[in-house]
Amino acid sequence: MSEHGTPIQLPGDEAYDMDEDSFEEVDMIEVLDDDDLDINTGTDQGDLGDVEDEGDDDVNFGPGLEGFVGIKPDYILTAHMGSAVFCTAFDSAGHKLITGGEDDTANVWDSTSIKTRFPICKCRGHADSVVSASFSWDSSFFATCDLSGVVKVWRTSTSEHVITFETGDLCWSFWHKQSNVLFAGTDDGSIYMWKVPSGDCKIFSGSTSKCECGTLLPDGKRLVAGYADGGVKMFDLKSGEVIQHFAKSMPQGEQFPVLCIDHHKKLSIVATGCSDGSVKLYNTQSGKLITIWQCTPGGVPSEDSIDDDKTHTIETVAFYPGTQFDYLVAGSVTGEVVVWDVTLMTERLRITQEVGLTKLIWDPLIPLVYTAGLDGAVRVIDARTCKQENVLGRHRSEILDLAITKDGSKLASGSEDGSAFIYNLKHDAGPST
Repeated sequence: MSEHGTPIQLPGDEAYDMDEDSFEEVDMIEVLDDDDLDINTGTDQGDLGDVEDEGDDDVNFGPGLEGFVGIKPDYILTAHMGSAVFCTAFDSAGHKLITGGEDDTANVWDSTSIKTRFPICKCRGHADSVVSASFSWDSSFFATCDLSGVVKVWRTSTSEHVITFETGDLCWSFWHKQSNVLFAGTDDGSIYMWKVPSGDCKIFSGSTSKCECGTLLPDGKRLVAGYADGGVKMFDLKSGEVIQHFAKSMPQGEQFPVLCIDHHKKLSIVATGCSDGSVKLYNTQSGKLITIWQCTPGGVPSEDSIDDDKTHTIETVAFYPGTQFDYLVAGSVTGEVVVWDVTLMTERLRITQEVGLTKLIWDPLIPLVYTAGLDGAVRVIDARTCKQENVLGRHRSEILDLAITKDGSKLASGSEDGSAFIYNLKHDAGPST
C-alpha cells in the first residue's frame, strides 16, 4: 500500500481446500447427539400461496397491502404462523428457500413447485428463535442456527438431519465459499469453524468482546471479524492465530462497536460499519486504515455519537459483487443510504429514506440496492441514476431480512409480522454509467 492509501491488488484467487491440517486434534470438541430431531411434512406447515389465488383472503395480505401502490409480492409465505421471520436464504440455484423464525423453526421451501402450497420440511429441534440460515457453497447442505447457539446441519437433497453443534449465544453464521465448512461467531467473542459432515471443530479466540460480524477473504484462508469493543481482527484459518489487528491504531475514545463487515472481491480491502455511523476501510495486507467515511446526515461525524452511539447505527456495508462497477454501499438504522466509488474514493450518492432500515443488499447483475424498511417496504435504489426507482411490499411490520438469488431473478423478505414475501424480479439493463 502506498503512503496515500492506494489499495493493493490481490493475487488471483485460488480455490482453497480445507485440509486436515486446518483441524488440529487438540482443537476438537464433542459433537452433540441430536435426540430431538423432528422433521415434519404435511398440511400443518402453512402454505406458500400465490397472491392471485389468495386474493379473496385478507388475512394472507394483512393491512400492510391495503392501499399499497408499489410492486406487490408474487407469493406470500405464512408457515411461521405469526411468529417473526428473522432470516431468509436461497440455495445457489435459486430453487430452494429457507425461512427461520421466532417459533424456533426453520421452513424449507421448494420454489420450483410452489403450487403444492407446502414447504418441503419443517426443521425442528431448536431451543430458541432461528436467527441465521444458509446453504453451503454447492447447496449440498444447509445450516439452521438459533439464538441460544444450537446449530443444525441438514442434507439438502433429502432434508435429512446430519449433525448438531452447540455454541454460546450466536451472533452470525455463514459457509466457506469453496468447501463444506461452516463458521459462526458468538456473544463471548469465540469463532467456531466446523468441517461438514465429519463435525471436526476448531475455535478461534481473538477477544472476550462480542463478535458482531465476520467475513471470509477471497483466498479462503483468512477470516476478518468485528467486535463490540471496536476491534477488527484477521485470523489465519490453518494456524488459528490472529495475524492482523486493524483497529489497534485507533484512539480508544474513537472505537465504537463494529456491527457489519464486507470484503472487496479483488482488492485487499475490508469495510466495516460502526454504531456511530462511520464506515472504515482497511488494507488487509498492511493492516493500515485507508479512510473513514460517514453515513450520518451531511456526511459529517455525529455530535451525539459518544453519548448515544446507536443514533446512526450502520446496519449493512456491502461491496457491489459485479465487475462493471466498483461501489460500496452502507445503510443506517435512520434510513441514510450512501454509495461510494471505491476506485475514485469519492461519494457517489446519498439518499435519506423517509423511514429507517434494517438491512440492504445488492442485485448481483446490475447496481441496484434493495433496502429493508422499518415500514415493511423494500425500496429499490439505482446506483447509476442515484434515484429510488421502485417500492416493493408491503409487510405489516418491519422487514428483518432480505435474500436474493444468484441470478437476480427472485427476492425474498422476512418480517416481524410473521410473513415472508417472494418477488419475481424483472431486470432492465438501464443506463451504463
